[in-house]
Amino acid sequence: MDNEHRKADLRALVALIGGAVEDAIRAYDTQGRPVPSLDDVDDADSEKLGSLALDHAMRTSSGACAQLCANARPARRAQCASASPRILQTARAAGDVVPARGRGKGHGVHISEISEKGGVEQGKLARVLRCLTMGHVFREVAPDIFANNRTSYALRSASPLSSAVCLWSSDFTQFAHARLYDALEDPEYGLSYDVMHAPFAFGVKQAGLGGRINPFIWHERHPEKVARFSEAMTSNFFGDVCDHYTMAILPPGMTWCDVGAGLGSRARGTAVPTPPPDLAGSAERRRARHSGARSTDLYWKERCSAAVQRGQIAFVPIDFLKESPVPEQDIYYMRHIIHDWPDADCVKILRNIHSVMHPDSRILIHEYILPNPAQKGGVGADAPAPLLPNYGAGAKRAYLQDINMLDLLNAKERTVGELAALGEKAGLETAKVWEGVEHGIVEMRIANRVPHLES
Repeated sequence: MDNEHRKADLRALVALIGGAVEDAIRAYDTQGRPVPSLDDVDDADSEKLGSLALDHAMRTSSGACAQLCANARPARRAQCASASPRILQTARAAGDVVPARGRGKGHGVHISEISEKGGVEQGKLARVLRCLTMGHVFREVAPDIFANNRTSYALRSASPLSSAVCLWSSDFTQFAHARLYDALEDPEYGLSYDVMHAPFAFGVKQAGLGGRINPFIWHERHPEKVARFSEAMTSNFFGDVCDHYTMAILPPGMTWCDVGAGLGSRARGTAVPTPPPDLAGSAERRRARHSGARSTDLYWKERCSAAVQRGQIAFVPIDFLKESPVPEQDIYYMRHIIHDWPDADCVKILRNIHSVMHPDSRILIHEYILPNPAQKGGVGADAPAPLLPNYGAGAKRAYLQDINMLDLLNAKERTVGELAALGEKAGLETAKVWEGVEHGIVEMRIANRVPHLES
């Protein structure tokens, strides 16, 4: 399909949505009822279910809205909204068997072959795959014949996204998500914001597998799962620092420290030709009993060997809750680190960095930025009417991630104001906010200093 046909499909979906909305309005007019509002509560209990015409209109509009979003957004993001992780895990192995649509074997594979190679009973597997096709994961090109599409292809085992699906659908779901309400009701765990009293720790304890634990300690005790965890962390394709922060403002010779980098995959954005080629970097893993140094070195040698060969990058183990990073760096960068920790621990991390900063050092906190749903004027807010001020479902990923952080670590995603308040407690002030759509970067410096860099 050429690009003009693809554009025409998107416009056709928009037209279907508009037509279905008009059909819904006519259905309400026919019944002599006003079009409902989300704010209506007085007659919600006695509200009529609608009519056949209204049901038809809503089916068309719902399907067209979902398909429009699935077509237009990147596949690696679309999977999060397509189905539960459990269903995706059940079907992900099929992505290795099923060809891309239009390639080989008559554009698809019969469910019997997928079942045989995947080791899942074909009748049940067909039902799972068919459910996924409704969310635009896989295509059923003929009865019981399935082909990959853009989204399902991104879930094959060779993709880091496959590790992420396994991670979220196994231990995290079993111990954290499934036990959220039980943990909130528990008098000890429900009132605590200690990382060792998160719903994940509650679930592990209830399963008889030990108390006072968090996901990091859990992976220390299960080293066979570490590689999957590290690979899953590289699947978070929501933009690199270069997509938000203006790297061009950095003068030659700047030093860059990626604090809590894991494999250091995000630090690659500072070691490739886009930023100044002489930018020196260090990626600091959070120290654990499994240092992961071998896998980190291999990851970089495979993906960015030039930076390794010229000594542009070094890896330093660190416990950032107790230790300070490499001193006197120009930039201290943290991507998805602060959201892993409750407020008190975040202040410890920031104070440890503050203690080794030189007067012109900057901290870049790269996170989801939560807009306030009831207040206009925040980052990511001020959506066009009649959308919710924070875009509602258009911004739900950050709020879902906020619940994930609550589940796992008693931590949270934060607003700009909340991040700034953490910085103030650590002797830092906010210099600038670099806005994105879901993500943003909050730039901090030592309080009461005049900035050296243009910003």
